[in-house]
Amino acid sequence: MAKKKNDDTKEELQNYYQLNTDAVERLVNADKNASEIPEEEKPLAKQGFLSKVPCFVKALFIKYWFAGACCFFFYWGLGMFVSDQFALILILGIACGISTDLLVNNAFRFIQSSDREYDKWMLFPKKKLWTFFVNLPYALMLVLLVVYTYNNINLWIITAKGLPSETVVLGVEPFLFGLFYLIYDLVFIGIKDLIVYVVRHKKNYGN
Repeated sequence: MAKKKNDDTKEELQNYYQLNTDAVERLVNADKNASEIPEEEKPLAKQGFLSKVPCFVKALFIKYWFAGACCFFFYWGLGMFVSDQFALILILGIACGISTDLLVNNAFRFIQSSDREYDKWMLFPKKKLWTFFVNLPYALMLVLLVVYTYNNINLWIITAKGLPSETVVLGVEPFLFGLFYLIYDLVFIGIKDLIVYVVRHKKNYGN
């Protein structure tokens, strides 16, 4: 009886190692033995909604959302604690710069394919140490342009309606701030892309 039990145990161990050996072999040779997966059996994630959204829509939304989020958390969030408007604008500019370098651009690099379709939506497509220190003053410049836009819109409305000079008709809020910030960002990125195109065209085709 004991002998039969030992034989059964030995057979189970042999089957166990045989199964695991086969599994490893199939895994190693997966690329060689793989056949094309039918379209209807491909993972649903490959056919998800986001994969069908055009690149420019996702790029614009990501940029717009992060700019609005910075306004919400830093301008609105700190507005009740920081009374100095210049300090608040400086904090907002730094926050937008950090967000651009560490979150927005890295998100673009993560989701783009080998075609690098998101490079044209970044001021600095390649991540370098110095890009962090350039994105900070760049973002601060964009914030100052947005503030200038708000001031001029308020001034125009006040002049047109004859309101007191201290009246704030259009206050800063995340939705419109994000839109103004995005527009100025696209203008400068467009100028950069145009310069890159002209330089490459001249380099490839000469004068």
